[in-house]
Amino acid sequence: MNEQQRMLTDTIERLFPDLAAHERGHGARPDFGAGWERVRELALCDLLLPEGAGGFGGSWQDARILMHAAGEHALALPVAETMLARQLLQDAGIAVPDAAITLASCSAVQAQGSGLRVELRNVPWGTGEACVLTAFAHEGGEYLALYDSSAARHCRRRDAVGAEPRADLELDESALVASCRRENARDTLLLRGALLRATQAGGALAGALALTIAHVNDRVQFGRALAKFQVVQHQLALLAEETAAVSCAAGAACLSLDTAGDTELAIACAKLRANRAVHQATSIAHQMHGAIGFTREHALHHFTQRLWAWRSEFGNDRYWAGRLGREVARAGAQALWPRITG
Repeated sequence: MNEQQRMLTDTIERLFPDLAAHERGHGARPDFGAGWERVRELALCDLLLPEGAGGFGGSWQDARILMHAAGEHALALPVAETMLARQLLQDAGIAVPDAAITLASCSAVQAQGSGLRVELRNVPWGTGEACVLTAFAHEGGEYLALYDSSAARHCRRRDAVGAEPRADLELDESALVASCRRENARDTLLLRGALLRATQAGGALAGALALTIAHVNDRVQFGRALAKFQVVQHQLALLAEETAAVSCAAGAACLSLDTAGDTELAIACAKLRANRAVHQATSIAHQMHGAIGFTREHALHHFTQRLWAWRSEFGNDRYWAGRLGREVARAGAQALWPRITG
């Protein structure tokens, strides 16, 4: 870890626990505006922007620290999403707004008069708190588009995931902030979104692991702490194993972006590994907590609900397993080992 990364980590560790502490009280959410102002003052979301554009010129390894921490602290603010969105907008030559931005895959796009109508489903912070960056294909081209969710033609609120408000959105030209035609816009957004969710999942698993360790050490049964029982220790080891595997895979994917490595393969592996870890890891965490872990008063659901949602966002298990298999088959057997070992 270099000096800039140590400074970033120190800043995050001072800020994120304070913000996350507010959301864990009986399911309450922190004040979005007040929390976002604190994040904005530190310019954390400009981490990946070049210095010439007012950013820090950070690396993807720097970004990994922020994305992992956002998951580990169950942060109820789209800090990591905004960081990635601003980088995508900067690369596309679109003016970067000083606002919170979330990411979403486009479910449908239709012509409407001289403009377009797009539909987005299950959008985090799509209830007016943030702008939404999406990508879609239309008339032979691909487009990157930024919308104001507060100006949605139709907004159907869904159940919150952890402390993330979610909604299905129908957006037209009146909500469009900016857009541009961009080659491979959809796949670029998909890959960045998959990297984000895989890295956040590693953090969320670490948060769930910490809660589980604390619980089994505090909880006493038959005159001994639960942590003293071998079967419990075995389950903790499995949970720690899944957590480490996801974090390592996400870290390798971020490194591949910094070194111009085999990025597509690395991100596919990271997202698939994260997806596969979710079921076993969350099952262990809830089993170790018992009934208390299912209550809204306990912090565990802030991690596990997000993990269940993130598993299907920006590509589910079937999608990434298929894409990874097709890529390996296309390259041929002789290319596999060199690609794995770098």
